[in-house]
Amino acid sequence: MSTVRPVEDDEKIQDIIDFLKARSKRNAFLLTFQLYTGMRISEMLPLKVRHVRNISSVTITESKTNKERDIPLGREIKKIINDYVEDMQDWEYLFCSKKGNKPITRQHAYRIYKDAAECLGIKRSGCHSPRKDFGAKLYAETGDIVLVQKVFGHSSASITERYIGLTKKKVEDAIMDISFSSRRKESRELRK
Repeated sequence: MSTVRPVEDDEKIQDIIDFLKARSKRNAFLLTFQLYTGMRISEMLPLKVRHVRNISSVTITESKTNKERDIPLGREIKKIINDYVEDMQDWEYLFCSKKGNKPITRQHAYRIYKDAAECLGIKRSGCHSPRKDFGAKLYAETGDIVLVQKVFGHSSASITERYIGLTKKKVEDAIMDISFSSRRKESRELRK
């Protein structure tokens, strides 16, 4: 059985967001919210507007551990949230179904992600892909696997490494690029 992977390419991620945005503001926000918070889809779906409007963190009960946790909201996602909920009422679900005042199902969220990814030629994508992308981005920006482990609540760094797709090949590639020569570093900077 194959597992879903992070997309890991900012341009492809933006393509998926743009694809979803052209079809549904809600669906684009679903993906964006998960990318910026790293929340599980099951933790996101019950959220109502009142849980995210004009706040600096979202308090959730983790679905796996049943522990309460605060998820901080960065500047970018706060602006995105405020734009999204601007014309919504506090009692409305963030990801409201078209079949009444209830949230979409996990299965529906999966179809949203999978259909968008498939239309754009991205394989092995699903509800965990944005969460994994969040972890991969956090790791890329901090270089701190223990930090990512703590954010996800994993019991070991090796689980987190596997989860975000930190593969042996990536480690080998990073080692191959190590240089203590200033000329090599300058050359690498020019390629960027």
